[in-house]
Amino acid sequence: NTLGTTKYMELYIVADNTLVRRHTPHPFKDLIYSCVHQNTSTFKTIISCLDRQDQCIVTEEPNATLWSFLQWRQKLKSRKKHDNAQLLTGVIFKGTTIGMAPLEGMCSLENSGGINDHSELSIGAAATMAHEIGHNFGMSHDHDGCCVEATAEQGGCVMAAATGHPFPRVFSRCSKRDLDSYFQKGGGCVCTTCPT
Repeated sequence: NTLGTTKYMELYIVADNTLVRRHTPHPFKDLIYSCVHQNTSTFKTIISCLDRQDQCIVTEEPNATLWSFLQWRQKLKSRKKHDNAQLLTGVIFKGTTIGMAPLEGMCSLENSGGINDHSELSIGAAATMAHEIGHNFGMSHDHDGCCVEATAEQGGCVMAAATGHPFPRVFSRCSKRDLDSYFQKGGGCVCTTCPT
């Protein structure tokens, strides 16, 4: 029964050159570790900092950046085992987009990843990353009336179409239903034993 067991995911976090240059090494790594810690303890995390040059094209255009990153990730997958990769970028995307990821892409070679341009605050970056990973796990944006777990003053729910300060910390019942449905359809490849 996939719904009754704890799942683990090997997460590969990539920090682009713009983000690396913006931070000194120590606080920068703290930001990334804090992002992961605030999301969950069910990740094995690998961190890669692109301190010389980006390995994919990162621009203000989120769609182009996402597909460039996912193409780069396909090559990375053969060298570094992981289930999902997330790009943290210092580039600010055009418009209101702060992150993007394919729906139901978890563990597929082509679509298991996302991009995130959000926040100097680790909780903001963590909320955006959780939202994009949620899309990879088949979670759609919450519709009106879906988030009863937290008020807007408390940050609302992670899969809201738009978020801000305070940042969301909980998933709605609708998101949990989407996740259950995704696993029941055979989605995802996450392990039931903790990766080492």
